[in-house]
Amino acid sequence: MTISLVLQKILKIIDKQLAMTDINEILIDDIGYVKVKTSNYNWKIIKNANIDEAFLNDFPKELATWDNQHFGDRNTYLSSKIPNTNNRVGVVHHSLVQSSHNVINIRIQNKKKFELKDFISEEDMHYIKELIELIKANKNILISGGTGSGKTSLFNALLMYIALNHRIVTIEDSGELDPPHKNVTALMVAKNGNSLSGVTYEDMINISMRLNGDNILLGEIDTRNTLAYLRLCNTGHDGNMATIHSNSPEDSVTALVTNIMMSGTNSSSLEGIYNYIDSAIDVVVQIDNHGITTIKPMKKLVKKLRAKKIKSISTAQKLSEYCRNRNWKSELKYENKEWKICVYNIFDKDNPLIILKSGTFKTQKKAINSTYKNLIKENFEGIAS
Repeated sequence: MTISLVLQKILKIIDKQLAMTDINEILIDDIGYVKVKTSNYNWKIIKNANIDEAFLNDFPKELATWDNQHFGDRNTYLSSKIPNTNNRVGVVHHSLVQSSHNVINIRIQNKKKFELKDFISEEDMHYIKELIELIKANKNILISGGTGSGKTSLFNALLMYIALNHRIVTIEDSGELDPPHKNVTALMVAKNGNSLSGVTYEDMINISMRLNGDNILLGEIDTRNTLAYLRLCNTGHDGNMATIHSNSPEDSVTALVTNIMMSGTNSSSLEGIYNYIDSAIDVVVQIDNHGITTIKPMKKLVKKLRAKKIKSISTAQKLSEYCRNRNWKSELKYENKEWKICVYNIFDKDNPLIILKSGTFKTQKKAINSTYKNLIKENFEGIAS
């Protein structure tokens, strides 16, 4: 895409910061200053007299225009990148910020090309052979880790072991994957649905299925694309990879289940959801700031979690359906390793009733009085037991 002269001029204001080699993040949220996060996770504040109100307003607008997106009062978050780089840009609109300035965050892609061995400790070097064998066998791999754990860097390191004659299709909202292959189609989708084209993640995944790729690579799994990606993996497309934000292999499965349930899937199909995940993904590779911590087969994870959480989820789902049939506003949540349902417009609309598994009840603001207890007994006890 052509970069306008206006955007080129704006980018020159921060070109020195963008050229720094020892940083991984840039934050611009105040006039006259740029904050940079160094590679050893320390923040430095740098004076830049050219950072003014005009820069804070014009930069996201011009970047959104370049990226065929909206940004403004109705589209208050922009997810894009610096043109001709893989440096991710996130902008929060000033209407959501107390300081009344747009907040601009730029994540600098690590310029170092990591090798697989860089993510593995000496005592776990057997993981290299295991991962290479999984890739050569066209297994579907899910990379799980927290924010900043190195998921994308590990992803790119694994791409080196996909046969170079394979056709690669990538689907991302930030353009960070860098396959070394010659036959690559890189599909881009707006992170928050701000694209002028209106194309969604689900649309892109459906498009990818028709592009005859040997390996389809999804940058990040979230609520917008989980079900579509699992469907892709369950329709004969093998050798796929994706990342997900979670702190353990078990939590990655819970995240997948939660994403599907939040996407509006029929709440009665929990067992089907587990089966779908089990058949779609072969292994979960867990990573933290120190490297790969474990590789777990999905079948074992699902078997363990199915036995552990099916009762809790089923109870919450029954309660959710009960509320829906009575037109009570309710929300199914998973917090502190437990499913629960919040009912908002019964008793007190500002003090939702929270129902936990095995018939445990509480409210958000105050203890349950005798009136609440009678209503609970009449409406819920038979279901929650």
